Amino acid sequence: MKLYTVGVSTMFVRSWVSLTCKLTAGSLSACWCRFTSDVLHQFRRCKPTDCNGYILRTSCHHKKWLKNIPYSQFNRIRRNCSKNIDYEKESVILTEQFKEKGYEDTVIKHAKILCDKKNRNEMLENKNKKEKKRTTPDNNFIQFITTYNNSNKELETIIQRHWHILLKDKDLQEHLSTNPRIIYKKPRTIKQMLVPSCLPLTIQKQQSDPFNTGISNGFFACRTCKGCKTSKVNERNVTIFKSNITNAEFAMKDIITCNSNNVIYLLQCPCNLQYIGRTNRHLKIRIGEHMNNIKKGLMTHCVSAHFKVHHNPDPSLLKFIGIALKKTHWRGGDIVNAVLREETQWIHRLKTLTPQGLNIDIDLKCFLND
Repeated sequence: MKLYTVGVSTMFVRSWVSLTCKLTAGSLSACWCRFTSDVLHQFRRCKPTDCNGYILRTSCHHKKWLKNIPYSQFNRIRRNCSKNIDYEKESVILTEQFKEKGYEDTVIKHAKILCDKKNRNEMLENKNKKEKKRTTPDNNFIQFITTYNNSNKELETIIQRHWHILLKDKDLQEHLSTNPRIIYKKPRTIKQMLVPSCLPLTIQKQQSDPFNTGISNGFFACRTCKGCKTSKVNERNVTIFKSNITNAEFAMKDIITCNSNNVIYLLQCPCNLQYIGRTNRHLKIRIGEHMNNIKKGLMTHCVSAHFKVHHNPDPSLLKFIGIALKKTHWRGGDIVNAVLREETQWIHRLKTLTPQGLNIDIDLKCFLND
């Protein structure tokens, strides 16, 4: 701790001096000081226009975070008040302010008791955060990071109840701490969802026709990629597709090629079972992977497993088309989640979930992120 000598003129008659005193880096926030018998004392003093701006106890924040607010504020006045009489005086004011905001007496008293036990000289010491971080136990262990919501208490209970199962795993046990470390990140606010407003266009601009076919929207196979060369049943261009379960027909709303990305695609086998998939890469890359899986007879994917059992793993019998295209919005956003939502909707519309189709599951979590 560094000591500073403050010189005061003998002609100085005012007893109050407004200044900011920093003994160590980050040790004191802005405070008021006074001289008594050539001794400098610090204390907290609020402006006449100051109001009670502490957050309400009923605010929709994490309960542990709200409980720690009184402790942090008592900790601050404990550090800024050099005399106990000033600390006790400010504690009474702070207690009344927290009561006005709906904080329980037990929470306020517990926070004050913890701060009463602290040594102010130790609180003013310059603590190296980097060194503290290195010496903190369990610093290198895995942390569970999730978005905050109102159901987090139930989530914490489930994780803590079954944490012992993960600790017994031979691959995970060396990376896990004794107790789960759960960290919450800030969810999207109402402002982020509503501002600036972006309404869909009532009249969609006509897209150009790159192949001079006279048709603006549809799927146009390139005939040069691996998927197009392998498939013997694929069509050159498709403007309408249908569900083999409901016979409902759907018209294409975008121009899609094998080089398009962020695409929802439809696969169909010779027995007319359909599969809906998605890809954020070029469509031809994902179709090529399906062709390879079928050729190798892999059982790790539902499409290749079906072809191995029923169609003598022949990739030339696979029919594919791109049915929907998601474009990155000018405001940004999560394009991966947008494509996932579109895929889920088409699985439901075309009824491709097993046993009516080849999709073995459907993901609804993508609709909970907002």
